[in-house]
Amino acid sequence: MEQQKLKQPVLLMGRTIARNLYQVGGFPSSFWIDHEGKIVHKEVGFSPDAFPAMEARVKRMLAAAKSQAVEGVGK
Repeated sequence: MEQQKLKQPVLLMGRTIARNLYQVGGFPSSFWIDHEGKIVHKEVGFSPDAFPAMEARVKRMLAAAKSQAVEGVGK
């Protein structure tokens, strides 16, 4: 994490916590959590080829969060 300068929370060696609470069956596992704190997608494994799709997912999620925030302002 330090070498790659990762800033996001990372659970290492989660063992039973990861397996029981989040049904992690393989590593690495990534969870996509929306602005309401809900898990909206889960990915097991990683390939550099998946990066464009991951980036697109982040952009869609940010746009959805921004849209929700704008809608909430008018209420």
